[in-house]
Amino acid sequence: MRQGLSDRFRSRRDATLRQVLAQCPREGDALRILDVGGRVAYWERFGLDYLRSIGAKITLLNMSEVEFDLGRDGGTHDGLFETAIGNGCALDYADGHFDLCHSNSVIEHVGLWRDMQAFARETRRVARIYYVQTPNYWFPVDPHFWRLPMFHWLPRPVRAGLVRAHGTWK
Repeated sequence: MRQGLSDRFRSRRDATLRQVLAQCPREGDALRILDVGGRVAYWERFGLDYLRSIGAKITLLNMSEVEFDLGRDGGTHDGLFETAIGNGCALDYADGHFDLCHSNSVIEHVGLWRDMQAFARETRRVARIYYVQTPNYWFPVDPHFWRLPMFHWLPRPVRAGLVRAHGTWK
């Protein structure tokens, strides 16, 4: 059941992202996308053929090499992807360098409120359009702890004890 529900939510989110991509103005032939915190597996599930059909070129940016999940062929997919090391709170790109900046469930992990603000500012700065997805705090299931609904509403000491005892149930 979890997989079916998860797939339904993802397909809705994918449809929204496809609309954003279809309407995204671009400079030149390629649709230049920066995916902050991105992984190839996310885009493989989204649809590589679709991405090729719209001329997408995706830069996956993470804070370290260890964070890259390069997918089935080692990550390049014939030039569809490139990787970069950097910090989403201080991006090393010129203003408007990308057509779209995308982030999937990353901003809530960047640290303090001022870090989240910096992340949001940088997202807006480096691209004309952005699509930042983040979990809804009021939704009863946290995707990191899907086996225990309402986990994220428990007191912090209780959550810490459960994670120490059981991990994140992935």
